[in-house]
Amino acid sequence: MAIWITRTDQMNELDANGTCDFNNCRVSVTLDGRNAEAGERVSILFSNGEKLDFVAAGGDILLSNFDTAGMGATNLFVHNVRQAEWVEIGFGGKRHRFSLAGSAAALDAVRPWMTGGKP
Repeated sequence: MAIWITRTDQMNELDANGTCDFNNCRVSVTLDGRNAEAGERVSILFSNGEKLDFVAAGGDILLSNFDTAGMGATNLFVHNVRQAEWVEIGFGGKRHRFSLAGSAAALDAVRPWMTGGKP
């Protein structure tokens, strides 16, 4: 079970908070070694009460900022990774609660790496 927040090779700058902007992030999730298949209902619940519920497009990318429909959802997901204690994700009859301890620090570490350690 894993969550990956990745950036493309056409990477743009991070926003002022060091988070993804609207054209360079994607989120992938596997549960029991599989991705959500096309047409499967996906439910995402954060400990702070934020929710996402949608039908998966299929493939290894669950959310991305590469189309209008995905922009808000992807940024909501990344923002809440910083704000919540855990996220519960379900699809295909599987469900898993991921601890988000340390996730904000990991996202923040991207900015110094991209700038070569310069502010």
